[in-house]
Amino acid sequence: MEDILSKSSSETESTLADAQEPQDVPATGEEESSDDEDDDILMERWTCQTIRGKIQKFLATKIMTQTAFLKEIGANSNSFQRFMKYKGVFQGSDNSTYSGSLCFFSGLEKKQKKEKAAAKIAAKTSGTKRKAATASADGEDTPAEKKKKLAGQIEEIEAVELPEDLKVFDDCDVVRDHIQSFFLTKVMPQAAFAAHLNVSLAALRKFLARKGKREGVGIVYKAAYFFFEKKRVFENAPKSNKRKKIEATMPNGYPLERDPTQFLFHVSDTEHKVKFDWER
Repeated sequence: MEDILSKSSSETESTLADAQEPQDVPATGEEESSDDEDDDILMERWTCQTIRGKIQKFLATKIMTQTAFLKEIGANSNSFQRFMKYKGVFQGSDNSTYSGSLCFFSGLEKKQKKEKAAAKIAAKTSGTKRKAATASADGEDTPAEKKKKLAGQIEEIEAVELPEDLKVFDDCDVVRDHIQSFFLTKVMPQAAFAAHLNVSLAALRKFLARKGKREGVGIVYKAAYFFFEKKRVFENAPKSNKRKKIEATMPNGYPLERDPTQFLFHVSDTEHKVKFDWER
């Protein structure tokens, strides 16, 4: 009877002890599925042979000792030695060195990408600051400062008085170049510039689309030439060599009227030859 009671008491205590012992909580289905998917992606990307090569290269950098590396990936020395002796793309796939290394190199790659991106941003910021500091030290304005300064000078430019008998020494192509260079400063868009010249945007675009020294003679040509001549005088900018040459060879400059395209003439002598030659 005492033996029976003793056996019953022992079984009860064992059951209570098992109940009080902490049990491992299994991972949820979502967590297991996510981990499996990540492992599958990494295994497709890096084979066992690839990982062996990555391990050799990494340890050769001396960034981390082999002991520290094994501790990081959760593998022991024996497993590591066996894995490194294997050959082929699949041999060693069940080794803890392989699974641990997959996670390690994946994390290392992400860290290096972040550091590279941060360094690129820092270099770009540093370069911009250095360029601005250099321009400031040299007494030159930065592009943003030039834009702001020019925008504030538009009214002063328009206040410049030009001679009443001003001659035009820039052809249509040169004036178009002036306009395009002005647009690059981004002081004002095409629509605003057209309004400033008191011409339509369509007329401005039509003028810019043309090519040729005398192609586009009209109101846009005249208004733009006067504006840029005022700007040149205001900035005290020197004349170009081409401008000086035109002034020397064409003292009256270019006409602000279109060249005639039709001529009426009478030839009384059929043997007389008429030759026309004009610059377009």
